Amino acid sequence: MNPLFVELLRNGVILCTNCQDNHLTLSEQLLNCRQCGEQWPVHNDVPDMFNQYTISSSAEVGENLNELADAIAQVLMLEEKSCSEKVLEINKKASRYSCSDAEITAEINELRSRFIPQCRPVFPDIPPDANKSPKLEMERHYFPRRIVSGETIIANVRVKNCGQFVWSSRTDHGLKFSVSWIDGENQRVAGLLVPINFPIDIDSGRSITIPVTTQAPRKPGVYRVHACLLDWQLRIVAEARSGIKIQVDSAFKNTYRRVLGLEKTISQPQFFDTIPDYGKDHSRAVDLFDDEIKKLKRTPTRIIEVGSGTSPHAVWTKNCQILALDISSPLLELGSLYHQKHHPFLNVAFLCANAYEPPLKTQAFDSVVMFSTLHHFPEPEVVLKKLSQLIKLDGFLAVMCEPINDNLNSPDTVRDLLNGINEQVFSWREYQQIFEMAGLTVSRMIIDGASLKAILKRVP
Repeated sequence: MNPLFVELLRNGVILCTNCQDNHLTLSEQLLNCRQCGEQWPVHNDVPDMFNQYTISSSAEVGENLNELADAIAQVLMLEEKSCSEKVLEINKKASRYSCSDAEITAEINELRSRFIPQCRPVFPDIPPDANKSPKLEMERHYFPRRIVSGETIIANVRVKNCGQFVWSSRTDHGLKFSVSWIDGENQRVAGLLVPINFPIDIDSGRSITIPVTTQAPRKPGVYRVHACLLDWQLRIVAEARSGIKIQVDSAFKNTYRRVLGLEKTISQPQFFDTIPDYGKDHSRAVDLFDDEIKKLKRTPTRIIEVGSGTSPHAVWTKNCQILALDISSPLLELGSLYHQKHHPFLNVAFLCANAYEPPLKTQAFDSVVMFSTLHHFPEPEVVLKKLSQLIKLDGFLAVMCEPINDNLNSPDTVRDLLNGINEQVFSWREYQQIFEMAGLTVSRMIIDGASLKAILKRVP
């Protein structure tokens, strides 16, 4: 049994997902709540407190799965028979697991791209009934509440395909996405529809977050912005019923408000050149995180790394206890095997749980850190607010290596979207908005080209 996890249990840090009691007992195969009797399986020293799966018994083990397991075992240096057999079993499990959330299922199933370099994304055939009777619903947005007349902005809108058929921009008469502006007299403002192609085909029931470039109307006033779908002739064929209320100010009024202090000042990030190497970019993030940990002057420092996968970056931070938390039990089990084999001295424990509902005691940790993880959450401000409750009042959250972009067209992003994984890209101003919505203030923000790194504190 993992000694750090046993210590966290003994200190009452791990809570029952059902009754929130902290009287839990652990064996090699089971975690049990003594208060309500809830139980969770333990595989390869990883308690699975998510454990909301449908398991297919009919999945066959083909040559591809065996080849994938062999490749992963080679990458993780787990080629001894006793280890490689466990790697194969983990791969079998990952291929059979599904849950009610398709994006979580994709995170659990997709092991190949985590370990094996991928070629360019391959698109499926377009269904013959694609784009028929389109319907959409707007789920959330990151538009500012006020904007200057004529100003061009980039803001993300998350929409859901509520129709029965696939949306596709790849046909000659493909659908496109846009937003329309409607004035106070319920008239649509002409000339502001900017068509955007979908990066992939959007299945019925699926949601996607789209960065939208749009220009505010020239005339000041109160407007509503509606997400909409355009046909090949750029005519609106579907429009979301709910709209976004936005105050459009004249440039003079906007300056006047700022002079009077009615507009919030936004702390400016520090900008640096792009770090083209993925590993070096993450190494810089680890160094920044280490600097903040040292400021706490606390030993040992207790840290949660959310979305850690197999290889939590924070494990190399000195004098720290690391709880690696992820929704993918297969990834965590591979990480547990790897660290048991090669780094048994590191003070790290692995826990499968939902970061939206972490089964952890409030204010029990000094820091929460994420590396290239936050943008995968459909509601990033919600998960940040939940996680902020886990840190002590003088602790901090670190959001590291978040992609900044104005489109979803990079090959890696498209590949993950095709695999069913939720991918989003935000501007640094939208990240500021997300942090504020979560009740957090920016202590430091660094942008290396298109990679954002931020240290966040709880608002007093």
